[in-house]
Amino acid sequence: MKIMAIRYARAHGARALHTSNASDNAAMLALTRKLGYKPHAGKYLLARNLLEEEST
Repeated sequence: MKIMAIRYARAHGARALHTSNASDNAAMLALTRKLGYKPHAGKYLLARNLLEEEST
């Protein structure tokens, strides 16, 4: 799908593409880098389960 997205974007004049991957998915990160994507500074997604007891 990423290759299809690159081809579509090029065909329609896009100058850049952005993508995201799970940081623990080494295989997808390797593929994404092989396709020419480079890592950029980003943001962390933090989540909390509100059904868990308070730790304080």
